[in-house]
Amino acid sequence: LWDGKLRRVVATLEGFPQSQEGTWDRDATFSPDGRLLAVAATGKSIQVWQPETKRELWRADSGARSLAFAPDSKTLVTADWEDASIKVWNASSGELLKTLKGATVAIPPGCWSQGSVAYAPDGRTFATAVGGAEKKGVRVPTLLT
Repeated sequence: LWDGKLRRVVATLEGFPQSQEGTWDRDATFSPDGRLLAVAATGKSIQVWQPETKRELWRADSGARSLAFAPDSKTLVTADWEDASIKVWNASSGELLKTLKGATVAIPPGCWSQGSVAYAPDGRTFATAVGGAEKKGVRVPTLLT
């Protein structure tokens, strides 16, 4: 974690998964209220931290290419980089609330798919864009409260 004003590291978070190829951080984002930090690492893990305490709240053995918190900071949405699935999580507990298919086409095994997700300001809608090297798909599911 960096102090942007002082331009220095103020803390280092430990415990990221390792792979034979090394660890690749895919995305990191703070919740709008600043109380949580979500990190997708190595395509094999999603971790949510409390930056203030430097404590890991929860971890899921699920890949993600992109992460987005709802405007109220209660929900985290992830776009998986391997199977193009979109997962909706309780941001504080890590409970998986639902899994959506992010593309209408099959992502071939071994294909490096891309995934991106963003919440609308209303907090009820998010958009995703996922696809593989040869096929692309876009879905705009609505979260029901």
